[in-house]
Amino acid sequence: MSILIPAVNQARLVAMRQTCRGHLHTIIQACHYYAQNKQVHRSGSALGALPSAAVTSTNWADIETGNPASLWLLIQHGFAARELFLCPEAEARARADSLDDDATSFTYSNNISTLSYSYISMVGEFGQKTSYFEEITTSLVIVADDNPRFDFDGAMLSPFPTDDAISPNSLNHNEQGQNAARLDGSATWLDEANAAGEGDDIYAADRAADDSKKERSDIDDAFCVP
Repeated sequence: MSILIPAVNQARLVAMRQTCRGHLHTIIQACHYYAQNKQVHRSGSALGALPSAAVTSTNWADIETGNPASLWLLIQHGFAARELFLCPEAEARARADSLDDDATSFTYSNNISTLSYSYISMVGEFGQKTSYFEEITTSLVIVADDNPRFDFDGAMLSPFPTDDAISPNSLNHNEQGQNAARLDGSATWLDEANAAGEGDDIYAADRAADDSKKERSDIDDAFCVP
């Protein structure tokens, strides 16, 4: 029996990570459906943009208008189910909790959040203004496991990585890696936070000045924030 326990635990871990990856795959598909729906799209007329509710700042203290609110639009308009935004391994590690049926936004308290994933920054010039599908590369990471450099309330936990360093891995999976979904609809496991060796740190902006403001440095900067 003692020999079987590690194997069972490993199988459970693999299953949770596969489920998490499936969640991200479905979320990025929901982003595509949202972008093509004229009735719910921002401004009501322009099509083809990623969901965005971060108006002029991240507004970390207000989850209804901050970056997480961009993902909430998918729930609000019926493109994604609430349970998709919960990583099962993060829940098992007591870092995540399911949403109440009557919730009107994502919530966090006592280091537990109802949102397990970080979304590409919709803040600043290269966020809300230029996040149209036709303008960004299809390999760009759009949503990934929670950024470990920031607390749930947006406070920075680790500094901007310098000297070719890479951000730490997500806490969702015990810092062993993270799942990430790209604009092309694919979802994959990344052993490191550098977008599968493409050199773009998904948990940090390309420039320190932008990173401090939680803004992307250019249109193809895959900076995912809480």
